[in-house]
Amino acid sequence: MKRIEEYEKEIQSVASEHFNRRTGSGVMYLCGKSGMGKTLLARQHVKDHGGLYFSFRNLDADLAPRIFLPNCSNWDEFFQKVLIAKNRPVIFFDDMDDRNDKDVFLEKLSVLKGTAFVVLIYRNESQIPAQSRKLTMKPIIPPDLCREYKKLDQRDALRIIAMTDGIPALVNLFRLDLSFEENVQNIFVVGSPYLRYAEENLRREFRSPESYNTLLYGMAIGFNRISQLAEFSGYPKNKCDKYLKALDTAGYIEKEQKRDETGTVRTHYYLKGGYLRVWYQIYFPRQHEFIDPLTEETVKDLVSWIDACATKYYFRKLCWRW
Repeated sequence: MKRIEEYEKEIQSVASEHFNRRTGSGVMYLCGKSGMGKTLLARQHVKDHGGLYFSFRNLDADLAPRIFLPNCSNWDEFFQKVLIAKNRPVIFFDDMDDRNDKDVFLEKLSVLKGTAFVVLIYRNESQIPAQSRKLTMKPIIPPDLCREYKKLDQRDALRIIAMTDGIPALVNLFRLDLSFEENVQNIFVVGSPYLRYAEENLRREFRSPESYNTLLYGMAIGFNRISQLAEFSGYPKNKCDKYLKALDTAGYIEKEQKRDETGTVRTHYYLKGGYLRVWYQIYFPRQHEFIDPLTEETVKDLVSWIDACATKYYFRKLCWRW
């Protein structure tokens, strides 16, 4: 399991090489889903090595320079102050996905001309310019858990990774001194961080998450072609197509080409990852059932459902990879 410290060393190594040799553009793209530890990594690097950290969360890009540094009215003034105030700083800009109005900001990065090293932090994979470096934070995998916790049952390690997609913030919700059943009972409670993760990210990605929820739930229960999703949701096909493209860009779905009974190749859409499968197949349609404490029988059923919709899916993916 690659730790925060290892990513931190990699960023520092690339930044040092850039300053010493003036190689590349001086821009690194740090990518990873919410909960992977990107912000923690940035703040730890600033604490250990110096530099600056800024977040675009909830900010218009035109307002950001005035918020980030006093008496700055635009990005030209911002970067002039940064370069005067700090000697060869590493500058982190977090939450680059939050608004799509950063064209001027990205243009102004060229002003740096190697005098600073900038790390742009994205949740979703981004197209990066030539000479830029991309660092993607990788999820935890079952062998990582088993190496770290020798007493952990291998099947439970597979289950935990399957239903969290290996996202550290979700994996860390599991107490590995408890049984898998006890953990399931603890996390399937209304308002738990595990269940809130999907809600919070949907609200952050989309203005009307309810509309996207309809399509995602449709996929979860077997409507996987655009014609089927249009009929299930009541949305016109062109609206479905627009929503599906947005979901694909945000990393919520995956596409597969399949031939139908007539031999025609059609696109099928599926939820991406075990966490979404658990959330939409188990929690979403039964939210009212998790208000009261779960009975032993309900927990047993939940474990079976998790194995059916997430563990088998993840295991199959691993087998294909091998």
